[in-house]
Amino acid sequence: MWQLMMVYYSMPVVPEKGITIEDDVIISRNCVIQGKTATVSIGKNTDIGCNTILSSGGGSDWKF
Repeated sequence: MWQLMMVYYSMPVVPEKGITIEDDVIISRNCVIQGKTATVSIGKNTDIGCNTILSSGGGSDWKF
């Protein structure tokens, strides 16, 4: 009789750097900034235009 053996291999988790927008940046209107699984970091004094979409599956990091 054959025996069925299942082996699961876990892939190493590689940290993603994400998207970092530094201090004193102007993001124009109608922009889309997406981080699928990584974080989106936005620095101090950053101007975000109207109709801009910021989305991230990994969270966000806002500096005020």
